Amino acid sequence: MGFWNFDPHQPCTAGRRPIGPARFIEALFSNLAGLLLCNLLFLLCCAPLLTLGPACVALHRVCCLALRGHGGGLPAAFLRSFKQNFAQGLALGFTGLPILCWLACTALAAASQGRFGLLAGAGAALVVLAGIWGYALLLAAHMELSFPLLLKHAAVLWAAGRQASVAGSVLALAILCSGALWFPASLPLLFLLGFSLACFSFCFFGWKTAERHIFLPYYRRHPEEAAAQGYRFDREGNPV
Repeated sequence: MGFWNFDPHQPCTAGRRPIGPARFIEALFSNLAGLLLCNLLFLLCCAPLLTLGPACVALHRVCCLALRGHGGGLPAAFLRSFKQNFAQGLALGFTGLPILCWLACTALAAASQGRFGLLAGAGAALVVLAGIWGYALLLAAHMELSFPLLLKHAAVLWAAGRQASVAGSVLALAILCSGALWFPASLPLLFLLGFSLACFSFCFFGWKTAERHIFLPYYRRHPEEAAAQGYRFDREGNPV
């Protein structure tokens, strides 16, 4: 299968929509200006560090909008999501970030000391927990759920899409860790696009799993909320 893949369910025309890696590139570059601005907004909104969680939720929101082809006005959508999901974002930030930072520091310390067993264990735990946390942020950006239910759904989604979950987590962590290891040389990249790109990478792999198992079943039962999120269904309940 070639790198430039297209949706096999669409007719053979010049306007066929790409999927796979081609979709990643298309969505990224067609929304590049908005993602650049959202990266700057992310840095400004999480400057106090306490608001890092809400800023991460808002960044997941705009990245999902970009992937779904609703990329108009991403900065405004970021600010709106930051305000609307502030409480959920704070809870996720206070619980998830300290654990992830501790695992990352443990992995780096193990690598510097040559303790490869500890490095493997901490790295595996970091990939799993980063994926669960990423799904929790993605869910919080779209739905009002209690905190225990948010974490439960996030863990179920990680298990349901294990390969995509691992791929998204590894790619996002690789981007962030590269920025940390090459700091301060990486500062321009992180300042311009680094955090948006890491979030966009996870959302690219995780969105379809969340949509299939959570969003589509929910929005079929709540047509008003579906319309507000840009979803339309045919008579058989298939998204159009």
